[in-house]
Amino acid sequence: MSDQPQLSPEAELAFYRELHQNVPAAIYRFVMTPDGATSIPYVSAGIAELSGFSREVVQENIATTFASRFHPDYGESFAKALAESAKTMGLLLWEGKAFRANGEEYWVRITSRPHLDTDGTIVWDGVIADLTESILVREAQRETEQQQAIIREQAAMLAELSTPLIPISDGVLVMPLIGTITDRRAQQVMETLLEGIVQHQAETVLLDITGVKTVDTSVANALIQVARAVNLIGAHIVLTGIQPRIAQTLVQLGVSLGNIVTYSTLQAGIASILTAQLSPASRSSRVAASAS
Repeated sequence: MSDQPQLSPEAELAFYRELHQNVPAAIYRFVMTPDGATSIPYVSAGIAELSGFSREVVQENIATTFASRFHPDYGESFAKALAESAKTMGLLLWEGKAFRANGEEYWVRITSRPHLDTDGTIVWDGVIADLTESILVREAQRETEQQQAIIREQAAMLAELSTPLIPISDGVLVMPLIGTITDRRAQQVMETLLEGIVQHQAETVLLDITGVKTVDTSVANALIQVARAVNLIGAHIVLTGIQPRIAQTLVQLGVSLGNIVTYSTLQAGIASILTAQLSPASRSSRVAASAS
């Protein structure tokens, strides 16, 4: 049993009056007679803040103060929802846009449960709530999500453009790099190379850094890590675009590229690889490999 004291009828009536007065929504009763006539015999004071019309005005003329003030895009959907609720005696739950007395647009949710009187009159008791703030938040979130999706898509496109992988011959790929090599971009280079090598069954990748702005210790170490990863899956890196200024910088920094083969230009690297592919020894090894 509840420990709460029972209210007297007078106190309970006063409680509900205060509740109806203070709740941030409009509690209402809507009636439809068998001949289709409608009325609102009761609506709480919250309707004034919601619609801009006083409760007395709404009760006196529901058509001009509330029902006819639905946004044109939503009035038909409310009529359908009301008709379906009347037909099935199911819960009426509707959201849409309407106009306040001053013409301002707002979003509203109507929730009510119908019951049938003995004379065939349908009575809906429910709540009308202002959804404007929550709808605006929802739309802002949706817009943010759409913007983030566009940003992710653009980032993916930029990543693909910044790490292009071009097949130039059987087993040979070229990746020209332009701009700045950050840690994130170095990771993209490695991932793209490894996936491309497996996809194209490549043996050699020419990594051209002619367009790289700066080659320092960090960039050199990143290139070495990429070369090691490529070696682990059975291919090797040929580094092209080693200009005199880059070579001088690497020497001054004391950076060694290890056993990575280098060329001053991409053209020189491609010519060397293709020449090696056309050599008799290379052709013999490929024939033997295909036969096995």
